Amino acid sequence: MKQYSGDDLGKENVINLYLENWWVADRESLLGSKPTIYNIEACEDTKILMISQEGIKEMTKVTAFTN
Repeated sequence: MKQYSGDDLGKENVINLYLENWWVADRESLLGSKPTIYNIEACEDTKILMISQEGIKEMTKVTAFTN
């Protein structure tokens, strides 16, 4: 997968490339509860897991995610 943004001229600016089995998100958007400025595009068939804000809060209580 790739995370990218587009500029006013239509140019694609790749921010990150992700390997198989990696989680992808815009951390600032997720933690700040605001829309992302990035796009995420799958380069092959992909499974999507959607987690609510409440689910994220619960996950951060688990030691494995905070250390």
